[in-house]
Amino acid sequence: MCRINVLHIYKFYLPYAGGIERTIQIITEGLKDKAIESRILVCASDKTLKSKEEVIGNIKVSRANSLGILFSTPLSTNFINKFSLLSKDADILHIHSPFPLGEVAYLALNPKNKRLVITYHADISQTRWACLAPIYKHILKRLLDKADCIIASSPKIIESSPILHTNINKCKIIPFGIDLDKWGLVTNEKKKELRDRLEIGNDKVVLFVGRLAYQKGLDFLITAMQIINAKLIIVGEGLLDKHLEKRSSEMSLENKVRFVGHVSGDELQIYYSIADVFVLPSITGGETFALVQLEAMAFGVPVVNTNLATGVTFVSPHNETGLTVPPRDSVALANAINTILENDKLRQRFSENALERVKLFSLERMLRETHKVYQDVMDPPL
Repeated sequence: MCRINVLHIYKFYLPYAGGIERTIQIITEGLKDKAIESRILVCASDKTLKSKEEVIGNIKVSRANSLGILFSTPLSTNFINKFSLLSKDADILHIHSPFPLGEVAYLALNPKNKRLVITYHADISQTRWACLAPIYKHILKRLLDKADCIIASSPKIIESSPILHTNINKCKIIPFGIDLDKWGLVTNEKKKELRDRLEIGNDKVVLFVGRLAYQKGLDFLITAMQIINAKLIIVGEGLLDKHLEKRSSEMSLENKVRFVGHVSGDELQIYYSIADVFVLPSITGGETFALVQLEAMAFGVPVVNTNLATGVTFVSPHNETGLTVPPRDSVALANAINTILENDKLRQRFSENALERVKLFSLERMLRETHKVYQDVMDPPL
């Protein structure tokens, strides 16, 4: 079997923690034994004039320098040069969009005899940078026209994005997935140890996992905790950590809210196992899918999410695996969380449904269908 060389192109990669970064990791490491040779081109997540070559999880990662961030996009003086050099050895260029620098680089270089796959993670018109959409859409339209395949993680991404409709014949829906075999049982001893360490006793637990960033809507969740009789555990790091801790203190919620920072994979399972409700209070379309919902559902934890024009509610549908509320509404968040916490029968129904629905989002399916996309663009079926 001939090996296919794939160059993944995005703004950041591990150890920077984000959903798209994790998705790239899942694909590159998961297809390593499927005759797919992956490489990753990104920018440094911190300001630096130096570029860097490293290996993470047996995958080669090239980091261009970064002069800083503008409109959520890194500014780099040598990214285009690295793109030009690395693309020469690639059969497929896999751009993870939106990433204006990567998209402009492709259009400027116009690589010959390379297949182009685009994973359309988010529609910029649904994000906090919507004001830039009228300009950006022209760049994106030219890129999409050149694509051999456009991957979307849910039908709602396509439905809510007018620009995808002009290339609907190229679109392929491949839901993101998790390795369900890794989400095992957690002993009662480990649960008790964590509860004791967090000093939460037998209180009900509301859980959030993710980056502490603007689009996550954590201000609204913390405000909601004023009328929720439970403990909120916030797992993750980010630019807003000090701001959120201060907000919690100003509301006298120090005894209700626990900020625990970054948590490793094995320990994270224990957090999911003690949760009564998982909350994803995101407020912009920058939240397109949220793998953390799947992780919570793998433990049978009901989800409260927000009604965004993305794949968030495709993962956890309203009144099936949890409840969906309008974004930026602390009262609605509180009411939904309380409804689940106070109704054991409803919580049990959501839990059972979550355990069943999460089976649709297996890692095996995601990798199998992504592998087929690579094969098809290299040797299009008749």
